[in-house]
Amino acid sequence: MPTQWVHQLRDCPDAEDVEVLAEEEGRPRQVLARERPGAGGLVDGYILQRVDAQARTAVYTWVRAGGPGQVTEYLLGLLAKVCPKEQARQAPLGHPLERPGADEDLWPDQSRSRY
Repeated sequence: MPTQWVHQLRDCPDAEDVEVLAEEEGRPRQVLARERPGAGGLVDGYILQRVDAQARTAVYTWVRAGGPGQVTEYLLGLLAKVCPKEQARQAPLGHPLERPGADEDLWPDQSRSRY
């Protein structure tokens, strides 16, 4: 059953931080691509930083902008590095997403790239 979450999208250059409502099945996604309004097809890529399960809030940090294919490829590459095949099906025990109310950085020391 879908649950309503607040996605906070932060740190995008040349754009203000925004909050959007989203319907999610279970936990929020690890990566998110969103078309930048009024930017002629430019897409911003975000990675999940923190989750507050009790407040139903997911905080995402901007990592890359570009065409849809470029951003998708970049985000999938990051996801493959952080969630190897063995862990992709289920977060390991003690993982922040497995603890209700956890509010921790999920992608520490991730460098950001504009393009």
